[in-house]
Amino acid sequence: MRPLRGERRCVAIAAAIMMTVLAATFMAEPAIAKADCRRPRDFAQLNRCFLAQFACIGLYFGIDRAPDYPEALKCFEGRKAWNFVVTMYVNGEGAPRDLQKAEAVLKAGQKTAPDVAPPEEAAALQKAIDKCKLARHKSCQRVHYCRDIAYTDHELEICDAIAQSFEEAALSRTIAGVRRKLSAPDRAIFDRAVAEFKAYQLQEMQRAYDVVTPGTMSGLAGAGQAAFVRDNFLKLIAQTIQTRKLKPASIGESKSVDDELGRVVSDDYRDHVTERQELMKGSGDSDKSVIEDYKKTARESQRDWLKFRALLAELATSLYRDRAKTFDPAVSIKTAMTKIRIEELRYNPIGPGPDDSDQ
Repeated sequence: MRPLRGERRCVAIAAAIMMTVLAATFMAEPAIAKADCRRPRDFAQLNRCFLAQFACIGLYFGIDRAPDYPEALKCFEGRKAWNFVVTMYVNGEGAPRDLQKAEAVLKAGQKTAPDVAPPEEAAALQKAIDKCKLARHKSCQRVHYCRDIAYTDHELEICDAIAQSFEEAALSRTIAGVRRKLSAPDRAIFDRAVAEFKAYQLQEMQRAYDVVTPGTMSGLAGAGQAAFVRDNFLKLIAQTIQTRKLKPASIGESKSVDDELGRVVSDDYRDHVTERQELMKGSGDSDKSVIEDYKKTARESQRDWLKFRALLAELATSLYRDRAKTFDPAVSIKTAMTKIRIEELRYNPIGPGPDDSDQ
């Protein structure tokens, strides 16, 4: 599911609120004040904990369940979330389509609860109502809240978290499908590799978060990096496990990419630590702690990645044992993974993407 307007712009916004208000949420919403949310074990769980704040939205979009439109409509009406109520009456979700009621709720909401949504959302909703009125003998085009209506940063943050939750669910399904086709011994190695991947993904999210000054951009960096790492993992297991098309690599090539990784790690350290130390000369201890945070998360991310790489090398040795005379599976997959790691260290999750040239 990729429902967002300007997706590259908000691919990682969810972590901005996750990192800054999750602790306060535990105090405000006992329903999510659970041990697993206080210390999420992976990025998917962190995302779910963030979305758990929004009960109505969970019902509407079907977070970890099928959408329940009737209950979602009652929930939004109870919370006086007129932007969602109007959307649902236009779409005929939870109740028969009722454009008159949708327009009445819209006008009343603008007067009695103008803070619920900005004027831009109200205008988009009115436009949707008007278009639907003109399509009397045709089915009205469904209004997609995230793509067509959501406007504020907070709403886009929620919409991006929803998209991320579906992507993480797809990852879980892929993992389950892959492990079903493995032998019991290989499955055990794969399970350990997946656990290490999830630890690495979460730590890499934190590393990217610590690259920039704390704030909204930190969240953009963190979740964007987590998504990039996830996509790379999916490509890796598709090529090396599902289709068994691991590209052979020589020891010389492996050494070459390892040397390049060493240079990239050094460059990363210099860019995000040494240069910041220069900028912060004479600054307070609180500023210096930002440097220490990055040094720590960078080390831990690299450590988790090395464990992850070692386990996939062990798995490749088993999966490609019938081809071991023609190439070294462990060396080959380590080479492939090191190339990916270099890309991940060089990736800028808050920079412009290839789809942003016209934005």
